[in-house]
Amino acid sequence: MPIDVRRLQDSAEFPAQVDVVVVGAGIVGSSTAYELARKGVSVALVDKGIVAGEQSGRNWGWVRQQNRDLDELPLSMFSLKRWGELGSEIGADLGFRLSGILYATTDPAELARWQKWSEQARQFCFTNELLTASQTRERMKGSTSQWVGGIWSATDGRAEPSMAAFGEPGEVTTPGDVADVVFEAATDTSDRLRFAAGPDAVALALAQST
Repeated sequence: MPIDVRRLQDSAEFPAQVDVVVVGAGIVGSSTAYELARKGVSVALVDKGIVAGEQSGRNWGWVRQQNRDLDELPLSMFSLKRWGELGSEIGADLGFRLSGILYATTDPAELARWQKWSEQARQFCFTNELLTASQTRERMKGSTSQWVGGIWSATDGRAEPSMAAFGEPGEVTTPGDVADVVFEAATDTSDRLRFAAGPDAVALALAQST
């Protein structure tokens, strides 16, 4: 399905050599490039299309720890920490809100699985709240489902994909719009990161960085 997003201009000059080439300018690739550049690594960020033109611009925006695979949980907890820091760090609203996330169920077996997960997650110092049927109904006002319970994480949240990926010209908005770090020279990463997009971008970057 087509996506209508703001097109970002390639960097005016491309380096003859970089420390790292990141292929893919979605939220993960752009975040990686941003964090590397922030630590003094020279980076080329390349994409076959447009920044955040695929899944990064089409998702529900959940930023969660709850019910992750336990092997992912420490990284998810660190991710929430970084989401909380990035807005002030780059001076822009990413649409991130620490709104909490609720899981509700009508299936007692599913509730038991969530309770088991919650108990196991405590080894990583993650805490959430197991809700009774009445507590779940109170949070789900207007619903007619026969909830048997739920779990609530107050430290989870969401980001607005359209804001997390793009900002107004002149802003550095997010790791998902790290190209603006280059274009607007708004942070000290601007001399260490270059961006190219389009069908030939990857081949160009690899040829010029070897």
